[in-house]
Amino acid sequence: MRNVFLVGMCVCGLGAAADAPFAGKWKMNVAKSNFGDTTMTYEQMSGGEMKATMDGQSYIFKTDGKDNMTPWGSTAAWKAVDAKTWEMTEKTNGKVTGTSTLKLSADDKMLALDSNRVKADGGTSNDSMSFQRVSGGPGLAGKWKTKNLKTSSPETLSLTQKGADGLTISLGN
Repeated sequence: MRNVFLVGMCVCGLGAAADAPFAGKWKMNVAKSNFGDTTMTYEQMSGGEMKATMDGQSYIFKTDGKDNMTPWGSTAAWKAVDAKTWEMTEKTNGKVTGTSTLKLSADDKMLALDSNRVKADGGTSNDSMSFQRVSGGPGLAGKWKTKNLKTSSPETLSLTQKGADGLTISLGN
């Protein structure tokens, strides 16, 4: 009886020590990724301000090149190049982490985003995304649906179980 109890304790201990099935390092497969449900909205506000909403989070900015706080703990400085082109500089803790150019198509139905990101190791990554207008306009104002993404350095997501009901999430390249 005692041996059965000890074997049972060992089996239970192994089961509790095992990582959750989702734990590990996951690399984004851009070719198999579907961004169809991802949308972002730019709303024209009074006083020349714009409101950007992504993933249920919003921030207000002007296209004057000044830093604006985002809900993600970074800043975004937007600058209008012309009526169809904008440049954006993202910073974290005052350090540039990415630069982007957004450009509208001639018919205002597509928005192209080309970005250069600084990776944690100091290298860079080049990304391009295209968005299709769902509603709104003219110009940047409107609702945009992600059409596709190309990246020179796909993100990796590490999920590590922390205790019985915790999870550590880290993003990398």
